[in-house]
Amino acid sequence: MRNADGSPLPFDPGAIDATLVEAYRAGDRGALSELYQMHYPMAQRLAERECGNQRLAEDLASEAFVKVMEAIRIGKGPTDSFSLYLRTVVRRLAWEENRNRMRVEYTDDLESFVTEHEQDTVDDLEEQMRDAFMQLPDRWRLVLQQRVLDGLRPAESAKAIGISASAEAQLFQRARAALKRAMSGAAPRRHKAR
Repeated sequence: MRNADGSPLPFDPGAIDATLVEAYRAGDRGALSELYQMHYPMAQRLAERECGNQRLAEDLASEAFVKVMEAIRIGKGPTDSFSLYLRTVVRRLAWEENRNRMRVEYTDDLESFVTEHEQDTVDDLEEQMRDAFMQLPDRWRLVLQQRVLDGLRPAESAKAIGISASAEAQLFQRARAALKRAMSGAAPRRHKAR
């Protein structure tokens, strides 16, 4: 490869890139081919690392190359470091692609997303919760009802049951743990409710 005056190009990748970019700006299509051969493999590897998909990486690298060459053609684009400019475009395109793939659509019409199957699941869960609750001893059900359903504070619940606050706290912990076990399918351990 030689400069416009016929002298050999120095082995400086940045200088070679700058010379090829100027040659492409001047209309030399061969310079485009040289730039492509030198930098496309790097652009493709970078795109694959950024997006994790080989086919998509090929598309992103090609699109990045087209964008950079278009910028050069209209007098913009890189002036000294073609490789750095191309990498920046690849990363930006990969970032946009990743952002678009992760986009979540929100809606106010929640009912349109609730299917009959989901309602059956909710009904099954309610039935499972009711069955698990009914398997518990009376005092455990009472303390859970007072604390969870009625919203009583621990001291109020203890007074209503007629036990100390610390005994009520232990009773509540045991009842809650037993309900969790029953919900997970394990049989609740029966402790003596005091």
